[in-house]
Amino acid sequence: MQPIRPMHMTVPAAGKYFRRWGLLFIMLAMGAGQVIAQTCPRKVRKYAISQVPVPTSAVTSAPNAADQNPYTAATVNAVILSTTTQYFAFDATQPSTATAYLKLSRLSGTLAVGASFTIGGYVNAGGGGRTLVGATLNNPTALGLLSGAATIEVAITPGVPFDGIYVQVNGGVSVGYSMQVFEAYYVADATSPINCNGVLDVFTGARAALSVLNAGSTVTFPERSVDTDPNFTTFAHMEMPVGVANTVYEQVIFNTPSVAGDSIRIVLANGGAQPLDLTALGSFSIQPYLGTVVAGPVITSSTPLSLRLLAPGSLISILTAPVPASFDRVELRLDAVAGLLLTMNVYDVARIAKRPTVAYTVSGAPGTDPICITRVGGIQMSVTSTEPCATFNWYSPEPTLIGSGSPFTPAITVPGAYTYYVGAQRTGCSNVETKQSLSFTVVPKAGPPVLTIQPNP
Repeated sequence: MQPIRPMHMTVPAAGKYFRRWGLLFIMLAMGAGQVIAQTCPRKVRKYAISQVPVPTSAVTSAPNAADQNPYTAATVNAVILSTTTQYFAFDATQPSTATAYLKLSRLSGTLAVGASFTIGGYVNAGGGGRTLVGATLNNPTALGLLSGAATIEVAITPGVPFDGIYVQVNGGVSVGYSMQVFEAYYVADATSPINCNGVLDVFTGARAALSVLNAGSTVTFPERSVDTDPNFTTFAHMEMPVGVANTVYEQVIFNTPSVAGDSIRIVLANGGAQPLDLTALGSFSIQPYLGTVVAGPVITSSTPLSLRLLAPGSLISILTAPVPASFDRVELRLDAVAGLLLTMNVYDVARIAKRPTVAYTVSGAPGTDPICITRVGGIQMSVTSTEPCATFNWYSPEPTLIGSGSPFTPAITVPGAYTYYVGAQRTGCSNVETKQSLSFTVVPKAGPPVLTIQPNP
């Protein structure tokens, strides 16, 4: 298996493809877009609020590129002896240090190798006009637009304040290429809690083992693997034809980095008449990443994982595996096997928080069951595992919130069987993480002894 390709590249100001000034970073997304560095304050994408195609006739489905949906796209087409431009406006002027991003498809068409295009920034001018400013990108090879990545992310830092960015495709005496534009965005602090385990985006593509990319190695409908369909009726389809030497991949990006020990859960099937087993998983693997850096070992059929059927008699399986390091994305890979047509249907990709570990004490000593009612005031329930940027909430009965913090003393007034649940509420997150239960029994105070006098015969 090939390692992830670097997604950052610096192009010097004196280089052939860099004009004007400013820092320029190119991030090649074999998947992963920008690394959204997360601390307790969470980060979010801020999508362009509007777009303008010029000329309108040369951009197909133009509104799709500014609909805040990273899975729909406009198509910017080259026009003979003309220029096609699509402008994207942000909600505020960005400083000279800001970086903006575009999610694009690779260039397609018979003349894509000779494509001419420009990506850059602009500022608003009087009368509704625009002035192009700052550094630009115009090398499709360096950007990865001619590679096996079906979708990529390009990042640009114009080096001057800018109000938006643009994509410009330049037509020559003959044309035969186009480019899909999914969204334009920048990254900012979140102003309200977000679903930290939610999916931010999906990128797909293929890599050639022999320097020649074979046709047919594809991932179709990748967004269906993260559409949270509760019945698992929709799926992304990964396919590797017979006789190729490729790796086809889907990379799923989450909203935030995980906590070390969280797990990945994938609902999948091989599309055949038999359910998956560890042997059938031999060509399938999962590599977690934190940005561009490998986060823990690759997950394969020979590493610790759980594989079970979705339901008795189902052809769909649920694969779950813990990840020992913090990660914000996973790459699902299907590697070629000589002489075999390989397929995998991916119904869902989700991240599952680790359960906290809990214990209780009674008057400072380790708790033992049962507990006399006279001692319940000394019960303290504690989370013994650590987690940064989190508050632990207690529930009983589930999902009734009864308090927060660790240790926590429950309010118990009568004997009975008690079960409490605790879950981490991570700072800036709207979702409550996986809960852990803790149970014990409270018994009544023993009554006075009953003395029975047996008369002598």
